[in-house]
Amino acid sequence: MMDTVEKTERQDTLDDILNDEIDTEVEQEKGEQDFLVSQDMYQISSGEVLNSEDFYNIAAKESTKLLLFLGPVASGKTTMETSLYQLFQINPVGNYYFAGSATLQGFEQRAFYTRIKSKGSFPETQRTSIDDNASFLHLRLWDQSNDMINNLILADISGEAFTTYIGKVDSVKEKFYFAERADFIIGIIDGEKLSNKKTKKSVVNEIILLLRTFLDAGVISDHCVLQIVFSKFDLLRKTDNYEEVIEKAKNQINTQLSQLATDIEYFCVAAMPDTTEEIQVGYGLDELLQSWWKKYVYINSTREIEPFDNLSEYDRLFYKYNGVKNE
Repeated sequence: MMDTVEKTERQDTLDDILNDEIDTEVEQEKGEQDFLVSQDMYQISSGEVLNSEDFYNIAAKESTKLLLFLGPVASGKTTMETSLYQLFQINPVGNYYFAGSATLQGFEQRAFYTRIKSKGSFPETQRTSIDDNASFLHLRLWDQSNDMINNLILADISGEAFTTYIGKVDSVKEKFYFAERADFIIGIIDGEKLSNKKTKKSVVNEIILLLRTFLDAGVISDHCVLQIVFSKFDLLRKTDNYEEVIEKAKNQINTQLSQLATDIEYFCVAAMPDTTEEIQVGYGLDELLQSWWKKYVYINSTREIEPFDNLSEYDRLFYKYNGVKNE
């Protein structure tokens, strides 16, 4: 008889659970009180994009690099970001393995139009909204060579925003305040436009003016490394004299931006080529990724390495932390 009663009570409890009729008011009140006094509070990210506060929370816990891609509309910024993410879904990139992301949904939204299921005729990424001036994408990577976790924060800014603020120093100070924290500023030159006689001069001049605006605004810090990427390299290399075109662009940039950096780094990237017969998806991204974790001494021309004998103990510790040897 007792077994029958117990079974009936268990069945009633199970029915209440399935019907969502259990009175949990007391337990909920207690849970809320415990939550309010708890010191361990966690806010789950939506997975779309991060804001400035989210970025700083990640940087405070683990090794983190902030990357700011600069370039006009359709120059290839978002395509490079999403292609890098997608490469990690297939294989490790160099020594780096995918170890998570707080913006998976953000990457997936941007990568959708590059995939077959989008039913698009050509692989392309959705353009970033001009309103998203301070949004960030996140990649967490494991470096097999030293068993270290590294984070990449990619500032995802629309090309319209950059074009709008060329020459507007005060506006750049206000809108792109976070650029002072950038470890790398990466100027994107559209390789397709560079191969066109009508647009090759204007596309180089535009990136120079954009970078000079950021320089004049004072939002480029001394520790920042300047890189220039020739995107859509698969289209650029179809030009008979593409190597000469690239060299002329380099010389023009080096001459005009000598005040900004003494040693600008250059890369050729075909993140999402039209065909993969000659160039594979993600061409050049491996080399670019590896460059973000090299040991750098100031590339900015306003800073010089001082002899170790003349440095304070604090400065010696700084150089030691950044991998500079006392030779």
